[in-house]
Amino acid sequence: MKSALLYVWITTLSATFSLGSVFAQDAKYSPDAPAKSIRIKPSARKFLEQTPDDLEIKVTLKSKKPVVGQIRYGSPNSVRIAFVVDQPGEATDQFDLYVDSDRDRVIQDDEKVDGSGRVRELLLKTQIANGNLFNNHERKVRFRRSIDPRIFNVATYGGYASTCEIDGQSIDVWRTDGNGNGLFSDRDDEVWLDKNGDGKFSQIAERHLYRPVIAFGQKRFAVRGDECGARIAFEPIVGEGILELDASLDDDVNIESFVAKIYGDDGSCYSIGADQKLMLPVGKYTIGQVGIRISQNGELPWSFSFSHTGKPSQQRWHEVTKDESVSASIFHSLKLDFTCPDKAIMGEKLAIQPVLTTADHLFLTSCYRGKTDAWGMQNMTSGVLGIRNESGTSIGTATSGFA
Repeated sequence: MKSALLYVWITTLSATFSLGSVFAQDAKYSPDAPAKSIRIKPSARKFLEQTPDDLEIKVTLKSKKPVVGQIRYGSPNSVRIAFVVDQPGEATDQFDLYVDSDRDRVIQDDEKVDGSGRVRELLLKTQIANGNLFNNHERKVRFRRSIDPRIFNVATYGGYASTCEIDGQSIDVWRTDGNGNGLFSDRDDEVWLDKNGDGKFSQIAERHLYRPVIAFGQKRFAVRGDECGARIAFEPIVGEGILELDASLDDDVNIESFVAKIYGDDGSCYSIGADQKLMLPVGKYTIGQVGIRISQNGELPWSFSFSHTGKPSQQRWHEVTKDESVSASIFHSLKLDFTCPDKAIMGEKLAIQPVLTTADHLFLTSCYRGKTDAWGMQNMTSGVLGIRNESGTSIGTATSGFA
């Protein structure tokens, strides 16, 4: 068999990042908050204009056209969960709700959620990336349909309780999910500290947004918490620095949205938003996940998701030192490679898969083109692979997703 040259056409680019670290389960999730002052925080979503092509509805609906919504409950590269509202009449508070809780992109009869009225309660598992695998953690979730028929909101009940030592005091701590995605280390998530020990958790004095640093009295402490919510610790600040992510692309490319997950070498997790920089306690950090949506020349936007390979030997660490700023360029060096068997046998299929990685060993996991944020949907965009012999004659082609 003559040697073959491999060529590839990549029809899209995409990005999601996830880090492979397993956190100790120091605390357990509870659906009930410890005080009345701690309320769930609903997060509004829009229903889709049309049913996604990869979603199959296998139920007999009462309405002519179902109303479909989707949420990402977990890491940016987790498979989205579809909600199907079957409303036979005009009243928006009278409907049947089906939820694809197993994420197989098929709506079945047994996925109907019990209840009536605008509010329904159900159990969902959040998917937290661990390399290219996922850890699942069950939460209690509230679905509420708005008076506006285009809007619904979701919220995670309860949170994680633990007791931590802060400045020599034993403090009860409660963590909540502030944006309805099942994670507890986002910028909208909250950390409640029962500073006076009365168990009431004051909304004014004892509620904090989850940040790398929290003030306690006249001192500042580094917050070391995982994204699952099960582990948190507070350490005296010995210094702070800035980690800035450089996601710059061509001048005519507009970055519509950007989010990244940063992991410390102790397993702590923080989010970086649109400003692409974050003040952090001194230490070593690696980029675990990145999601970006870009547009160019008024055309439909691209959404990309990158994730870490999960191999500790490939983690690239950025050291944040006191009063200094360190920059990490994300997309300056992209490498396209392929996975394939060591041996090829004549007459049998040859499995080849493209792998697009960044300098920080983040690999492209999914991509999508369109106005709908569809990160986590599978097989939305693919590449075309082809094999030619040394004379340039095409031997075969096939489509493939990214590794």
